[in-house]
Amino acid sequence: MNIYKNVLNKINSLCQKINYNMQVEIVKICKDTKNTKSHFLQILKKLIQSGVKSVYDSG
Repeated sequence: MNIYKNVLNKINSLCQKINYNMQVEIVKICKDTKNTKSHFLQILKKLIQSGVKSVYDSG
């Protein structure tokens, strides 16, 4: 899995999920609490468990 530079510093992250139909998932992180980083890491953990191959910074 590739995690590109500064992906944790952006509000929107594009997570490309590689499966049979090349599904693309967009995960939006709202920067309204100080727990944004841990919230993002929880989402990232779930995506890794579901078979995500790459995480891209949309900004």
